[in-house]
Amino acid sequence: MRLITVIVFFLCFCMDANTVVLTEKQLNGKKDNDNSKFETIALKYLGLEENDCAMHLIVQKKLPYADQTVIVIPEYISESRNEDDEFDVNLHILLIDTTSEKVISYYPDEFVEISDAIKLGSISIDTGLFILNEEYRAFGIVVHHNNFRRHGHYTSSTISLFIQKNKTLQMVLDSLITNYTRGEYSGCEGDTETMKSVLIISDKQTNNFKNIIVKNTENHTFFERDKGITIEDEFKDYPCIEREENFTNQYTLQYVNGRYQKIN
Repeated sequence: MRLITVIVFFLCFCMDANTVVLTEKQLNGKKDNDNSKFETIALKYLGLEENDCAMHLIVQKKLPYADQTVIVIPEYISESRNEDDEFDVNLHILLIDTTSEKVISYYPDEFVEISDAIKLGSISIDTGLFILNEEYRAFGIVVHHNNFRRHGHYTSSTISLFIQKNKTLQMVLDSLITNYTRGEYSGCEGDTETMKSVLIISDKQTNNFKNIIVKNTENHTFFERDKGITIEDEFKDYPCIEREENFTNQYTLQYVNGRYQKIN
């Protein structure tokens, strides 16, 4: 049936969206010594032990434009520390000099993420071309959540942008939703919804920082049983009726009071 095909597509898409950033060696089942080394450096800097952290969520990535490595250490701030249970973490974000192996910058504020019915699936680091002005190029911390149930699913990704100011990392964009999928279905009835965003760095500036244009593409698909089919025929191989609605919209983020904000 058409509905089953669509559901499988969404599940594959969602699983792909929640893939942790890995090195080639890790993909081959080998332990990357540099990764382990930087984890140790970060934990020592923070005064944390491995059992204080959600080790399965730690992620790191070398910046392509500097000899520096970003690492994210999720510290448990809840009593629960089971990755299959509900838990809260504070994301510590550090910038390490790849050569000297010293921490050169750190995000000092809380960056709390919650894993409950909607599970914190993974974290990744985006080193795209977030060139905000001649002085600052940002990197992104992307947080992926998901929830899969028998008759529905939900996934989402948010991005937060950071720049380095001396020995401190500053968040300039806070948890912007960049994509989500949602579906509710039972038999041949239900609907699915998706949204994907593209961030474009504009030439226009506000307070010496380039504006960010957010372009959204949305799809809403509805499924229903043919009105001529009776409830008794629900489990027979009748095609579902499918109807789609597609939307596009965009808005601009401007740098005001130290953060990118949507200005009406």
